[in-house]
Amino acid sequence: MKRARVARRYAKALFDAALESKALELVEKDLEGVGQTLAASEELRALVASPVVSNARKKAAVSALFEKKVQPLTFGFLRLLVEKNREGSLGDVLEEFRDLLDAHRGIARGELSSVVALSAEQRKVISDQLSRVTGKKVVLAEKIDPALLGGFMVRIGDMVYDASLHNQLKKLRQNLIES
Repeated sequence: MKRARVARRYAKALFDAALESKALELVEKDLEGVGQTLAASEELRALVASPVVSNARKKAAVSALFEKKVQPLTFGFLRLLVEKNREGSLGDVLEEFRDLLDAHRGIARGELSSVVALSAEQRKVISDQLSRVTGKKVVLAEKIDPALLGGFMVRIGDMVYDASLHNQLKKLRQNLIES
C-alpha cells in the first residue's frame, strides 16, 4: 500500500530530530507503544479518525494517554500532528518511521511465501543468500501460500525472487510454446 507523502515528511522530520538529539532508540520505543495503544483501542482509532471531534478534545486525549509515558520529543510530535490536523496519518507515520529506522540500520524487510512452513535452518539459508545479494540484513515474515505448489517466493520491496514450482512450470510451458 502506498503511503501519503505527508506521512513520509513527518516521519523524516521526527527521525532527523531523534537522530540529532541521540534519542532514536527512545523515540522508537515510544512509537511502538503508541502503535500498540492505537491498535488495541478501537475507540482511540475512531477518535483520531473523526473529523467531528475537535482538536481540543484530541489534544486532551493525547495528553492524557501519552504525556507521562513518552519522551518530550515524541509527545511534542504527537501534539504537532493534532495541531496540524494530521492525526489521521499517525499509522502511516509510524510505518514510515520504521522504514527510516530500517534503512538507517541496514535492514531490508521482506515476505517469504511457501507451501509449507520452512525450518529455521531453511529460513536462515534463504535470509543469508538474500543478505549477500542486497548487502543488507534481511528480515523475512513468513506466509503460507498453497498456490505456489512447491518451492518458495520472496518479495523485498520491488525485488521478487521466485523459486516456486508454479513459476518453474510456467517457464517450462513458455519454453515449450516458443520451441
